[in-house]
Amino acid sequence: MPAVESVCPIVALPGLFGPNGSSLIRHWIKRDAEESDEEDDPKPRVAGVSVEAPPDGHVPADNRTSVLVRLENVPDALQRFDVLVSPDGTAAAPSPAEPPVDFASPDEIDAPVSAEGAEAEGVFPDFSLPDEPPSLASDDLPAPYPGSLSDEELMQILEFDDDASSPGIAELDLPEEEPVPVTAGGDERPVESLINDLGSDDAEVRGRAVGAIAERGADAVEPLVRALALADDRRRWCVAEALALIGEDSIPALIAALGDSTAQIGAAATLVRIGSPAVPPLVAALAGDDGEVQFGARYALREIGDEAIPSLVEALDASERSIRRSAASVLRELGWKAPDDAGAIRYLVADEAWLDVADYGETAVEPLIRILKSPDKEVWWNAARTLGEIGGAAVDPLVGFLHEADDEIRPLAAMALTEIGSPAVEPLIGMLSVPSLRGTAAAALVKIGEPAAEACIRALDSTDGEAEETLRNVLGALGEPAVPALIQSLTSGQSRIRSRVAEILGRMNWEPWSDTERAWYLIAREEWMELALMGRPAVEPLIRTLNGDDDRVRCEAAATLGEIGDPAALGPLVDALADEAVAPVAADALVAIGEPAVAPVLEVLEDGAGAARENAVEVLGRLGTPEAVPAIVELVRTGEDRLHRKAVDALIGIGAPAVDALIPLLGEEGDGQAGATAALTGIGDPALEPLTGALGGENSSIRMGAARVLENLEWAPEGGTEQEIVYLIALQRWPEVVSLGAPAVDLLTARLGDPDEAVQAGVMEALAGIGAPAVPSLIRLLGRKELREPAEETLVAIGEPAVEPLIEALDKTRLRKTAAGVLVRIGRPAAGALVPVLGHPEIGQTAAGIFEAMGEASFDALVEALGNDDA
Repeated sequence: MPAVESVCPIVALPGLFGPNGSSLIRHWIKRDAEESDEEDDPKPRVAGVSVEAPPDGHVPADNRTSVLVRLENVPDALQRFDVLVSPDGTAAAPSPAEPPVDFASPDEIDAPVSAEGAEAEGVFPDFSLPDEPPSLASDDLPAPYPGSLSDEELMQILEFDDDASSPGIAELDLPEEEPVPVTAGGDERPVESLINDLGSDDAEVRGRAVGAIAERGADAVEPLVRALALADDRRRWCVAEALALIGEDSIPALIAALGDSTAQIGAAATLVRIGSPAVPPLVAALAGDDGEVQFGARYALREIGDEAIPSLVEALDASERSIRRSAASVLRELGWKAPDDAGAIRYLVADEAWLDVADYGETAVEPLIRILKSPDKEVWWNAARTLGEIGGAAVDPLVGFLHEADDEIRPLAAMALTEIGSPAVEPLIGMLSVPSLRGTAAAALVKIGEPAAEACIRALDSTDGEAEETLRNVLGALGEPAVPALIQSLTSGQSRIRSRVAEILGRMNWEPWSDTERAWYLIAREEWMELALMGRPAVEPLIRTLNGDDDRVRCEAAATLGEIGDPAALGPLVDALADEAVAPVAADALVAIGEPAVAPVLEVLEDGAGAARENAVEVLGRLGTPEAVPAIVELVRTGEDRLHRKAVDALIGIGAPAVDALIPLLGEEGDGQAGATAALTGIGDPALEPLTGALGGENSSIRMGAARVLENLEWAPEGGTEQEIVYLIALQRWPEVVSLGAPAVDLLTARLGDPDEAVQAGVMEALAGIGAPAVPSLIRLLGRKELREPAEETLVAIGEPAVEPLIEALDKTRLRKTAAGVLVRIGRPAAGALVPVLGHPEIGQTAAGIFEAMGEASFDALVEALGNDDA
């Protein structure tokens, strides 16, 4: 057992006083007073964390109640107490008495500003999050005395009274020599008797009593603690010394004595004397409900000083809120500085300096999330609000935490996300697909308000089912703040979104403020008839819809523009001819607009390409545009298959104005002829007259093409035999021509010189088939140089029926030679008829020449003529 010093009051208070005899309490209180004087001129905040003073913007949450206000009168005699504790034995100058100082009321945790709740319409569900923190236990932590103490006030703390019947410290018989160790000497008296000796005037008696009591150990603790509260001033500090010598066994009782106003200071001083072993129990005592105990514990820990710091730092993570806050407060008083940001955050969290925690940004997020995961409900709300202050860096951790949070803490995490605002919107929307989080996420989105509207509207395109319905409800619950974004989506959003936005606006009983808004609203609702009735005000929105993303809606817009018929829509509709999805309806709309569409569509026909050109051809055909015929006919001749068919259809649409341009194509081979045939056939009756006229044309292909078209049209000649012959000649149906006999001769001989050799051969064949009726006409042709040869050939083919007419032609000088040549070629059938002519004075000689030219073919006729007297 350590030796007991002889002067109890001095040895009982190490750590309570500084080296110069000044109280550490007084030093601390004086510093607080100086800081209070400097409130109007605060020092700028320094980088890093120091707990020497509260960080800027933070007021420690301490309950400033103290035992310092218990006694009002300070005995003058106690001013000499400093003499006893001066290292050199000299008295320290007494401090002037100072007036008592009122204590501050307990600090309360700042309540959050209530966010204005979103007003949802009756058709939308009500979303809400807590606006106030959960009910927290009241903060009963004591706070240090804010004033400065004089020596008199210190004596008042020590509870020496000023009664003349009680001897003061100044009256004690204190030896001048150094204290000597005192041993117990094996005193077996009861503890109470030994405690009485502590009040003896004899220092040796007091010393022996202290030693004897200390030897009793734990058994002496309870009576000593009672004596600490009940003993007179002479004995009290020796009692404290005895408890200090007993050591750890006395700690629980001393801590309990901190709650006794009469024993508090002695118990605190004794615990300081015990030192390190008392630190953990003192820290634990910070969690109690007794404010006096907490105050004494905090005081003792401050006085123990550096030895208490490790336990105090560890206590920053204690589960009890009061321990954390008291530990932070004591560390601040001890001038402790955190070694790093993590340590600083631990301190600030324990001290509940939430705004300062938020200043650390992302670094503070994980510690704050840990608080939300802890069972310490009292600080959940502030941790959540602090995460909200940190902002975007806290979003992902909060979202992750929401997935594991229970129903009690989830609203607070959602509240933090609402404080963050816009950066939290997309993650919250993502949570709508999780059934268990849907309600919480929806409530948070409503709380965020207008900044969430646009993202919620965009999300309508990528969600379905319950999540989509929740988004609609959220937007409806946002009410008026969401309307601008909803209207914007009507004009610029995708069709799928527009329809959903229109439904939401309808459920909100929204009414358009202008024709333009009304047009967009009707487009979103696909009320096309109403749009058509609106007329011009609907044109611009419909034009913009024409360039939208939904082909079905675009087609409806194009059709409605056609119904309105405003030329302002021509440009966009013409442009739409290049879009395969909407081109057919755009073409219909252009046709509906009519004549004003011709010029821009012609430009596409001339300068366009691909599908646009094809559709332009169709439109022009349906518009019956004569001025487009040459260009379209050219496409029939040269266009690719698809364009070729489009051009044919267009010409059919144009009708009669296209016939004259098409007939020449009948004389061409390939696509042009086929296209012209199809087009003219399609045109029908308007083409009959030009086609029948083409039957008499010089080009055999055109004649035949026209005839085939007429045949396709089931046309029958109505102009008599001549028209029928022309028709049959055009079709080159030679046997049918022959069957018509003599009426066909002139028409046939007119084609005898046809450039088409096949036609020429057919005509000659037909004439030969007709025979004698054709001979006169053929003989007449012998005088025409260009037709002489085919006429000769035809006459030769006719043979004997042509002999007599040919012999008669010998009388005509210009025909004689040719006719003689034909007779020679006819040969034997002509010989008999020529014999009588031999005696003719004018042509006899010619006949003789014919016989000579015939040679053997004439022998039989000549021999027979020798027996004829006339010959």
